[in-house]
Amino acid sequence: MRNSQQIPGQRSNILIICSDQHHPAMMGYRQYPFVETPNLDRLGRKGTHFTRAYANCAVCGPSRMSFMTGKYVHQIDSWSNGVPLPEEEKQKTWAARLDQNGIESTCIGKIDSVGTADDHNPGFTHFDEPLHRTAWNPYMLRRTIAAYCGMITCMDDMIGEILDELQDQGLYENTYIIYTSDHGESMGEHGLFFKHCSYEGAIGVPLVITGPGIPAGKVNTDTPISLVDLYPTILDMAGVDSEPGLPGASWLPLVRGEPHKRSEGVFAEWHGPQLRGAYYMIVRGDYKYTWYEFHPPSLFNVKEDPKEERDLASDIEQADRLRAFEEELHSIVDPKATALRAKRDLGLIAPDGTDMTDSLIPWAGFEDGTLEKIQRADSARHRRS
Repeated sequence: MRNSQQIPGQRSNILIICSDQHHPAMMGYRQYPFVETPNLDRLGRKGTHFTRAYANCAVCGPSRMSFMTGKYVHQIDSWSNGVPLPEEEKQKTWAARLDQNGIESTCIGKIDSVGTADDHNPGFTHFDEPLHRTAWNPYMLRRTIAAYCGMITCMDDMIGEILDELQDQGLYENTYIIYTSDHGESMGEHGLFFKHCSYEGAIGVPLVITGPGIPAGKVNTDTPISLVDLYPTILDMAGVDSEPGLPGASWLPLVRGEPHKRSEGVFAEWHGPQLRGAYYMIVRGDYKYTWYEFHPPSLFNVKEDPKEERDLASDIEQADRLRAFEEELHSIVDPKATALRAKRDLGLIAPDGTDMTDSLIPWAGFEDGTLEKIQRADSARHRRS
């Protein structure tokens, strides 16, 4: 089996670059003004990038285990960081499938599992993972954002070294390259830092694809997709059939404008000790719905309201849409039963049945709108200079 877009007589190489916690819009090719990413911009010009790509969980380990297996978190019980992939799933990752088809795979970097390298390798032929593991004011916020942008540029420099080496070895034109992240980073939006929540900055991810047959300079702003599609996409690139029944679908027909059968919705979920209760998110069309275990649902039109400032869930005109989203959610997962199973597995249910996440309080943040004030001030300072 061979992908029809490969160079005749050669099997294409596949390079997956996955960063940790990269806000989905903080790149030069997304016109973000405060960060320099010339090498990611190079990929953006050469390939196709998506502006509506999502992780299937807004925390490292579960997100990575989900896109390694092509399954949702609740299908593999990888609830939180430090929860290893079940043994029966290790031979079902895309790395294992490639190895089983005579295609070597190598992992360099972190996977966010536990144990020694030998017992938590999710199927790679070669596996090299390092085994080491308040309230805000405007001044601290500005320094934090500046440091974050600096780290993005530092990473971009390293990506440039990889791209230059591929070109020097004559491999660049015959190599599929995917750049993404395991989840986003709130970076001050909604008065929040870190990840975990279902706002765009935290659950969204950057995604750019280049390689044989990938249209250059194309931007897809309409199609919601998620990292659960990475599994069938990599197998498609390698010319290996994906098994039926998985929730994702290859991105290749979509980016090439070919006929494709894929779900029009995106699903994500959260289980863990950092927040009170689970949540489940569905994105379909222009709308994002989030079901919360202990709170009313939220509903945003992310096209008309990209900053998610107007929750439409209490709007009587949205009653039918909310009902349809809830029915769709129950067709995917039993939200309450799955949340309870996750908390039991994570040791968050006391012997007397008490849900220990009940005692969690919201994290300290800062007044919403502080970020926008700082960005306006920095923009004005940049224009004056």
